[in-house]
Amino acid sequence: LDRDHTQSITPDELDCDEFRSILLAVLAPSIQRRGMGGARYKRSEMNTDQLINFCMRKADLNFDGTLSFDEFCSFMMCLRRQDDARHTANVIFALFDLDSDGHIDEAEFREIFRFFLGHIPREVDFQAEWGRLDRAGRGRVTRAEYVRWLQQSA
Repeated sequence: LDRDHTQSITPDELDCDEFRSILLAVLAPSIQRRGMGGARYKRSEMNTDQLINFCMRKADLNFDGTLSFDEFCSFMMCLRRQDDARHTANVIFALFDLDSDGHIDEAEFREIFRFFLGHIPREVDFQAEWGRLDRAGRGRVTRAEYVRWLQQSA
């Protein structure tokens, strides 16, 4: 990620496929992939700017506008904590809450589901999982509802 070899990572350097792949490996370590390609794969729509801003806010501990190796590793270790769905939800909302309204709607969840599967899900599978998440049938869920769903789905 440190493309300019300064021993730190800038926000511009985080805007890459490698960073998104690292996040997927951290957030969903059980998914086995060989690259991000394939006939059925289509990149999920993500709010990369919001993700990078979230990462910098949480990981740039000395507020110098870059991430040292230690800061980056600490952030990844925090995300790896399987016992805290809140951390995972924060990253997911940073990535996929495209309208930044604090909710995940059905279209945004479709992108989340696609991201974790690595391919476009079958509609029946998607609708079953969306139904488990949006139990109230409002067409959108809060972060707290998403956290509960994560805890129950793990």
